[in-house]
Formats: sequence, structure tokens, C-alpha cells
Amino acid sequence: MKARFMVGAALSATVWAGAAAAASYNGNWPITIAHAQFYNGNYCLILSGATSGGAELTGPLGDLYGNFEVRGRNLIAIVPLPNGGCGCNSGEVFVLPAANDILRNGTYVEDGDGEIDNSGAAKVGTKNGC
Repeated sequence: MKARFMVGAALSATVWAGAAAAASYNGNWPITIAHAQFYNGNYCLILSGATSGGAELTGPLGDLYGNFEVRGRNLIAIVPLPNGGCGCNSGEVFVLPAANDILRNGTYVEDGDGEIDNSGAAKVGTKNGC
């Protein structure tokens, strides 16, 4: 009886772990940047990969290409900005709560050479909505 319970618990844990690992954020996600000093507006974040891979941001800033990864309960997407000859490294960063194939509203930050140059709210729309 005890052995059956242990086997059942192990199988149950395996099924639940498999369900969590099967999450996929591949697709396009409408993103609205709000309450930032710069770059407020509507964008589309296109993710190529289930839990990591390429990220493309389209919208008022043009088409920007970077990458993303799910770390713990957050999806982090980073897309570099063209530096315009200034020799600096800038990137748009999105930190979005992620669970069960759904992204939630999170934070937008512009990292300019290791300093936060701009930040605001990242409001996420429905998957494949842009």
C-alpha cells in the first residue's frame, strides 16, 4: 500500500512537472508602454521559441531584434536599440510575469549603458493579438 502511494505521488509529480515545462510563449503579444518619460505607445513583441529564443519588438521605435528567456516566473525580453553612433549600449527590457502560456502586465525599462534611462508599465494584451 505504501509503495503504491509513493509510485502514485511520483507519477503525479511527473505529470505536473511535464505540464509546467510544456508552457509556450511563442507568438506575438501586444504590449503598451505607459507612464514612461519616453516611448509610450503600442508595440508588438514577437517571440520565437517556447521558453527562450528570439524576440522582435515592432512599433514606434521601428523593428528591433533581441532575445528572451523565461526565468522562474518571469519572462525577460531584451531588444537592443541602435546607438546612433554614440558608442553606448542601450536596450529595451521587459520583465513580465509568465505562467501557463500567459504573460501578465509587468515592467518596461530602458537600460542605457547600465543606467535606467526610462521606465514604465508594460501592459500585455492577448497572445497572437497583433
